[in-house]
Parts: sequence; structure tokens; C-alpha cells
Amino acid sequence: MKVYVECTDDPHPFIEYANGTGFKFFYIVYGLLHIALLLASAYVLVRKRTAICSWIAYVIFVEGIVSSGLRAWRVLSGLYFYNANTTLDFGNFIEQCAEAPFSTSTTWVTAMVWLKIILGIRSKKVDCLYNILIAFGVVVIIPFVMTMGLLYPTQPWTGITMGTGKALRDLVVLPTWYFNIVIVVFFTLSFAAVGFKIISASKAAGSGGAVQILKKMSKFILLQIVGITFGIVGIWYLNEYANAADTFEVEYLMIYGNQFREMGAVLQGIGQVAALFSSSSSSSSSSSSSSSSSSSSSSSSSSSSSSSSSSSSSSSSSSSSFSTGPSAPQSP
Repeated sequence: MKVYVECTDDPHPFIEYANGTGFKFFYIVYGLLHIALLLASAYVLVRKRTAICSWIAYVIFVEGIVSSGLRAWRVLSGLYFYNANTTLDFGNFIEQCAEAPFSTSTTWVTAMVWLKIILGIRSKKVDCLYNILIAFGVVVIIPFVMTMGLLYPTQPWTGITMGTGKALRDLVVLPTWYFNIVIVVFFTLSFAAVGFKIISASKAAGSGGAVQILKKMSKFILLQIVGITFGIVGIWYLNEYANAADTFEVEYLMIYGNQFREMGAVLQGIGQVAALFSSSSSSSSSSSSSSSSSSSSSSSSSSSSSSSSSSSSSSSSSSSSFSTGPSAPQSP
């Protein structure tokens, strides 16, 4: 039996859109921004001598270098499944979960550091317990999100199913998606609380170091809120329409899905790294200013003491001169 197949060059709107000039232009811009963030993060860690054993260094390294590197690879070599160069396992991995475990952990750390500054935790014991809580979250988040993220890409080999491909995809995507919604709500409410705190402090005679740090961090937290929100919208569209893209408008998958997700990733990455770095630089300058003020006060006190000593010495000298003057002759 012979089977004859006639191949025709029919247009495919999704492939044409993904390989169009406008779509590729924005993907290249995102890639360059990720690379810029990666280089800036490396510079901060090496040249600014950021304390390595700190949550600030963790976020700058993991979000700024690891996550940005994976995202740069995805956007500069994609769009996957539309670039004629996609394998089933790696394509689904880079699209579904590549940077998700690392980025989710840094989002957790950023939220907890932000909350710590708002609460003004000073006690060493409470600070130690707080660090243990953050570390526990990181240890749980990374393996959990990585394991869930690999279920869909490795399904042809593991045979794990949830009834349908969409159900398995939901299991992979939705935990992180819900986590991001909770984080956005937290950041939004805390951002409003910080705004009230800053306004209240500005009415007082002066504002403390913590308020100055919150002022600097707040604009980057706002940037992160916007970025995560774009990511939430983008991931929802990708999850809902990717498996049946041909039955919906091109924009659903290409703009609301892919472009929103990648734009959100850029804003989120920059917001996280800049927020943590600004908290570090602000606290350093605040302590430096405090130290300088203390030194100045000490110097002033020393000068005053010296002046007082000099005055006392002068007075003593004068008194001594008076008492040692010539005595009156005694009567015989």
C-alpha cells in the first residue's frame, strides 16, 4: 500500500508571530536586561564586598545571577516550541520550571527581610530565630518547586499522569502561582503600612535609620509588585491556553502569556536585587553616619573637657600666685 502526502506551505499564525520582528525585539531586550542584571549582581558581590553569609548576598547571587542567567537563556534562544529547535524534555523544563525554584526562594527571602525591617527586630535572640525561619523556608521551597516542576517535562519517561496533561500541568504550575498571589497581597499591604509609617515619621522632628531604609526599599518593592503581577497574569494565560492555542486568539498566548511573563520576570529580578542591595547600603551609611556623629560628639566632649581643665588650671595658678605673695612683717 502506498500513501501519498502533499505538503503545502500554509501560514501558521503562532509561528509567524513568534518569529516576527516585534516579538523577537522584545525578547532580545529582556535578554539584555537579564544579562545586565547578572553582571551588576556579580560586580556588587565582588567589588562592593557584600557580606557573603547574609540573606542580601543570597538574593543578589541566586536571583541576580542564577535566575537571570536561566531567563536570559530562555528568551535569547526561544520562543521554545516555535523555534524549530526544541526537544520535549528540555523545552518543557526551560518553559515550566527552570528558574522557578530559585526565584521563588528569593521572593520568600525578600519578603521576610522586608518584614523584619518593618517590625524593627533588634534582639539577637529573635533575629537568630527569624534567620532559622527564613532558612527553613528556603530549604523547603527549592526542592519542592523543583520536584513539582520536573513532573511535566519528564512525564514521557516517568509515566506519571494525573488523568490529563492539563491536570499534570496544573500540579506543576499552580503551587507557585498561588504563592506569588499571596506574596503580592503581602507586599501590597505592607507597602501601604510602610507609606503610613514614613508619613508619620516625616511629621516628627526626624526619622530614624529604619525609616530611611524603608524609604529606599519601598520603590523597588513597588517594582517587584508590578513584576510579580505581570508574571501571575502571564503564567495563567500560558497554563490555560498553551495546550489549545489554535482555538484562541494569537494574543492570548503570545502577548498575555509569553510577553507578560518575561516582562514581569525582568521587573521582579531588578526589584528584588535592588531592594536588598539598597537595604544593605542604607544600613551601612546609617551606621557610618551614626558612628561619625558619635565620634563628633565624643570629640566635642573631649574638647569641652580639655577647655574646662585648662580653665581650672588657670584658676589654680592664679590662686597659687596670690597665696605665695610677700607676707607682712611680724611684730617683735
